Amino acid sequence: MPDPSAFRLTETVRDGLPVLLVHDAGDLSPGGFDAKLTFESGQCFRWRSAPQPGRPDRCAGVAGGRRAAVSSCRGGRDLEIENARAADFAAFWHRYLDLGTDYAPVVERVRTDDYMRQAISFASGARLLRQDFTETLLSYILSANNSIPRVMSLVETLSERFGTSLPSPLPDDKGRPVFDFPSPSAIASGLCPDPGRDCGFGQGLPGGRCGRAFGGYRCPYLAQSA
Repeated sequence: MPDPSAFRLTETVRDGLPVLLVHDAGDLSPGGFDAKLTFESGQCFRWRSAPQPGRPDRCAGVAGGRRAAVSSCRGGRDLEIENARAADFAAFWHRYLDLGTDYAPVVERVRTDDYMRQAISFASGARLLRQDFTETLLSYILSANNSIPRVMSLVETLSERFGTSLPSPLPDDKGRPVFDFPSPSAIASGLCPDPGRDCGFGQGLPGGRCGRAFGGYRCPYLAQSA
């Protein structure tokens, strides 16, 4: 289980933005590192595909109070994190991307099962993200009876309503504001426990209410859990 100091890191600057190259990180996954498989697997909702020439799997998102873009290099052997430095890797990205876990021994133990073997073949470049507990729990509540695109929209709106504004240096943002996932206290004080009453989650909607099409019946559970 490699710790952050075991990785070779290269810091560069591209278009005024700090870029961190993590060498050989893909060796910890049987299929190398694949950002698209990782961030579009349904396990998180703040990341979106943002491909660039030479970086087809690039995804941009927000995690841990950080705005960044992640992609693979050298056929999945390396990974690149835009808007990150070496200190950020040790403080956050190493754990978030589960780079302390070598998946090869795990794969060997479970590949005897036919179903697991098919899953490994399909998503061999994905990493299991170690996400913030509160964000994971509340996103799960919002996922009830919802599609992934809809959950992404709800989580984004929740962040815009109650989250903290973050610097948005990525070219993808084009000056648009970006928000961190809100704190439990901000959600608990902002959401009403009654989905029939006015609610901050419904601002901008007819009547300013959640409504079935918005947070709806999920809002009391969000407020109580926060």
